[in-house]
Amino acid sequence: MPDRAPVTFHTHSESKAGLDERPLGNDALAHCRAEERAFIASVERGQADARAGRVHTTDAARRRVTRSIA
Repeated sequence: MPDRAPVTFHTHSESKAGLDERPLGNDALAHCRAEERAFIASVERGQADARAGRVHTTDAARRRVTRSIA
């Protein structure tokens, strides 16, 4: 398949044992890539907000969080 490529890596035997217990495959890798894309999009939104002046000081954010918890 032209849209696929094998990936090979070396690891310690203890790590290998842990990997054997976890599902690794196309679904897991696709999930990781989707999470990575979502994180990058979130960072880009934050950068756009900062450029547009939509920022908050740390103290203001703490006050907002404190009010929402109470």
